[in-house]
Amino acid sequence: GLLQIIAIFIAFHIRKVKIKALNDSKEIAAIIYINSIILVIMIVSVFVLDKYHNTHAALFGLALLLQASCFLGIIFITKMARVYLDPQGLHIFSTAQTSTANGRSQLETNTSNNSEAMNKLKK
Repeated sequence: GLLQIIAIFIAFHIRKVKIKALNDSKEIAAIIYINSIILVIMIVSVFVLDKYHNTHAALFGLALLLQASCFLGIIFITKMARVYLDPQGLHIFSTAQTSTANGRSQLETNTSNNSEAMNKLKK
C-alpha cells in the first residue's frame, strides 16, 4: 500500500517532464494498476486456498513472475520501441507546444536547432 502511494506521487510529478524518454508516468500508472489487480487476487487466494498450501505457494510464485515480467516489459519494451522508431532522437520532446516571441513553437525551434547541429557535424 505504501509503495503504491509513493509510486502515485512519483507518477504525478513525472508527468510534467517534457522529454518523452524520461516521462514514465503512463508506464508507472499501468504498473500500479497491474500491481493492484495481482494484490487483490493474492489476498483472495489467501482466504480461499487456506487448506491448500502447495497450491497457494505455486499461485504466489506465478503471480510474482507475472508481475515482474509485466513491469519489465512495460518499462523497457516501450523505451526500446522509442529508440527503434527515433534512433537520432529528433522527436524526444513531448507534443505540447509553447509559442516563442517570434511565433515559432518551441518544438519547431528545438527540431530546427537539432537539424542544424547535425548538419554542422556532418560537414
